[in-house]
Amino acid sequence: MSDGGDSSGSPPPEGEGGGDAAYWRQFERDYYALLGVTRSASADEIRARFLSLSREFHPDRHPRRHGNAALVAAANSQYAVLDRAYKVLFDPVKRRVYDIYGEKGVHALEQDAAVQQHAVGMHLKAPDEVQRYVEARLRRLNQQALEAQFSSFSEMSMHVDASDFVREPMQGLRSLFRSGARFVEQSEMTIHQRTAFPLSRSTTLTLGGYMYDKHGLGMGSFTAQLAHTSFDPSVPSFTLMSELGWNPKLHCQISQPVSPHTVFMLIPELDDNGLDISVGANQLLTPQLHGAMMWSTRDGLSASISQDAGTHHATAAVAVNGGGPNVSLQFRRGLMAATAAKLSLRASLVSGLSLVAGVSREVSNRTRLALGVLLAKTGVTLRLGFTRGSVRFVMPIFLSPFSAQTAFSTFCAATSPFVVAAVVTQLVKPAQERKRRRELEHRHDARVQYLATARQGALEQQKLMRRSAKEKMELEQQREDGKGLLVLLARYGKNPTSSDSRELRGGSDELDAALQAMREQDMGREDGEDGETGSGDSISQQEADAALLEQKWVDVTVPLQFFVNVRGSASYRTATVLWLSCFDCDVLLQDGALSLSSASKAGLLGFYNPCIGEDQTIADARASTVKPLLYVRYAYDGHVFEATFDDDQVVNLPSRYAQVMGPLGSVY
Repeated sequence: MSDGGDSSGSPPPEGEGGGDAAYWRQFERDYYALLGVTRSASADEIRARFLSLSREFHPDRHPRRHGNAALVAAANSQYAVLDRAYKVLFDPVKRRVYDIYGEKGVHALEQDAAVQQHAVGMHLKAPDEVQRYVEARLRRLNQQALEAQFSSFSEMSMHVDASDFVREPMQGLRSLFRSGARFVEQSEMTIHQRTAFPLSRSTTLTLGGYMYDKHGLGMGSFTAQLAHTSFDPSVPSFTLMSELGWNPKLHCQISQPVSPHTVFMLIPELDDNGLDISVGANQLLTPQLHGAMMWSTRDGLSASISQDAGTHHATAAVAVNGGGPNVSLQFRRGLMAATAAKLSLRASLVSGLSLVAGVSREVSNRTRLALGVLLAKTGVTLRLGFTRGSVRFVMPIFLSPFSAQTAFSTFCAATSPFVVAAVVTQLVKPAQERKRRRELEHRHDARVQYLATARQGALEQQKLMRRSAKEKMELEQQREDGKGLLVLLARYGKNPTSSDSRELRGGSDELDAALQAMREQDMGREDGEDGETGSGDSISQQEADAALLEQKWVDVTVPLQFFVNVRGSASYRTATVLWLSCFDCDVLLQDGALSLSSASKAGLLGFYNPCIGEDQTIADARASTVKPLLYVRYAYDGHVFEATFDDDQVVNLPSRYAQVMGPLGSVY
């Protein structure tokens, strides 16, 4: 999961899938390793461990540090990291969310003040309820992050009548190059525009308007909406909307939760036709099943039930109003990571039976294309859709009415979306390749940033640990039985037995190789455009990045000596009966010993993973073929020993697996 550094890597792009989420989570901090506790540690163990570490990392604990500005700055920086880890793990709700979603889930939890009341009150008592809440909050944050880049929201719908062109295509083509009758014409157009202004954390003002044109007759309205979301379950939320123009309207919606799964709504609306009052309720039947019912003085009774199972979404609705009963069924399923299919069936006494089939594809993180066919009593309509960020464009194209003479046209209209989809796929491939290149560059930058911040944090932590480590080494040397444990040398990373900490990257990994190939491919296009401006800064930055990537191991002698339990040290005197929570099982602290658990060592204080790669995760080092190793050279009982441990191996010093190098004094 993480280093013990001061900062995690770059945040993941929004909308990442499950596999990408696991990749980005490797750059987060591991709070358990940072405090030196196991994931099953109790709250008392977490608190005791935090207080023990605070004696070394708190800026006010040692007055002698005030003369060293660098040491004070390191203490201010690193104590904040420890304090953050303690507050998350000590809180049972935050800890539960952190175990599932990591830091991002905790941030989502903290940004919604209502969750604190939900957690301690009548709401969200069960763990699965907390999990569902956080998942919904994360989806909402992703959507808000996307919408934050676009302050305005636009939608345009243009209806086109191409029935004459489909009936006589040759004459239609000739009419394009001469004046006269048109075989393709715009029948109606609607433009919506709105802009949201957040007034506070819970209140948003939205101003907008729309224009409508049909066969040369235009109309429009100005709209204003004030929405307030209450974070207190006992206080209702409301939305007030007014519409001024062709059809004046005043609309208000009040919603009040009455239980963790039920929300009642009251919707009064005033327009030219008088007052309409609607009442309804939304009910969460199961974690995936949602039901709603609404009764209106004007529109009658309606009810719906929907199921969201992640990969597919199904909705069934029925309504009874002045036009008679009508039923609608809708099913949407994700075919691949970026492609979804939709099927909708509607039936009513007025409009008859209609069927909609379509497919949509996400061509980039903010762009989606959609194609669909509408088969209704009026005829066949081809629907084209395009969405980019907060801008949406829809074009329904009426092709032909239903008749025996237009059977072939109907068949062509029904199959045209699949033909167009195949053509679009070929056009989209270059854009997807550019997207892949940007993603590789983003991952490369995140990797470099992680290594830079993790290394800085580890070195600052080692500065703060040096005083205590030196004290413990002196106490071990003064032991009367001569069995003091002295850590002479310790390295963590790739090939730690090598004396050279840097590695020539002649055999770059797949990520770096792909980036290099793409950059060389772009050099031909960019040659001569930028000249030599800024080339010196670029080369310097590339050299700094290369130095970080070439660092294959980090010296961890000070942290390991700091972790040694020594009788007489300050930490030992206050933790004589403290159970060592670093183990998967409880082991009593022993004098002159060092014990590390079977978890990855990358998250320990003073450690970081210098050989983290494209597919490697700190939480599970088995996910990569390049795993960091821990090499330790220590003195015990008058002899020098050395041992190499896997990243996920239990470390106990003195170790019976260590090899003797020679007597102390002749080997260093």
